[in-house]
Amino acid sequence: MLNKTTIRFKIIIAFLALILITAGIGVTGYLGMHLSNTIIQDISLVRLPGVKALMEISEGQAMCFAAERGLINRRMMDSATRSAQYQMSAENM
Repeated sequence: MLNKTTIRFKIIIAFLALILITAGIGVTGYLGMHLSNTIIQDISLVRLPGVKALMEISEGQAMCFAAERGLINRRMMDSATRSAQYQMSAENM
């Protein structure tokens, strides 16, 4: 089929094929970037605030545990130390 065509026609067909391949790669890249942007926005707007809130909860829980351990400890019976432990416990609840 291509044996009887001119070189001009063959070169035009080759360039059109290259243009189609380049356009396909461009569309694939654009769609990939769009998907990546969507995922990054989901992470930054939805998931990271949740992680921050969980971190704050974890810190408060650790402080409550520390205050309760201080109240349970029999060596910390002096009133100033115990009132500081009660205050720390109240602040973190």
